[in-house]
Amino acid sequence: MKLLFDAMLRNTSKWARLFGVDSEYMSEEDKDIIKSAFGSGRILVTMDKELSQRAQKAGLKTILLSTFDVSEQLYEIEKALGQEIFLFPDKTRCTVCNGALRKAGLEEVRGKIPGKVEKFQKEFWICTDCGKTYWEGGHWKNIIKMYEELKKKRAN
Repeated sequence: MKLLFDAMLRNTSKWARLFGVDSEYMSEEDKDIIKSAFGSGRILVTMDKELSQRAQKAGLKTILLSTFDVSEQLYEIEKALGQEIFLFPDKTRCTVCNGALRKAGLEEVRGKIPGKVEKFQKEFWICTDCGKTYWEGGHWKNIIKMYEELKKKRAN
C-alpha cells in the first residue's frame, strides 16, 4: 500500500508511517500532486473534494477522508483499501523521510541518542535512508493509544 497525502494531511501521513504504511506527503499545487501520484503509483489521500474529483477524472485511485480525527482517518483508509493497518515496531517507517527502519544495537546508536536513553532502552531502530534513530520512548504510549483507538473502531 503506497499512499500520497496532500497538504491538509501531513500529520496523518506521519501516523500512517508509524504504522508501517509507505506514505508520502506533498504541499504542492493540485496538478503537481496528481502528477506525482501517477508517477509514483500512489493512491491519493485527501480531504479536498475537488482535488479528489480531478484526480479520479485523471484515472487515479483516491481516498476522500471525511473527518479531522486522525484515528478515524486511519480507519477510513483501512476501509477504503480493504486492508488493516498493524503496529509492528520493527516494520515502521521513518516519520521524517518515509524510509524503512532496521533494528540496531546500542553500540551502533551510541552518540546519536541521549545518555539516559542508553540506560533505559534496549531496542533501537535506524532509518535506512536518513539515519534518524528511534526507540520506544515516552511517545510510545501515544502510539499505543492511537493503535488501540483504531482497533476499537474496527470492532464497532
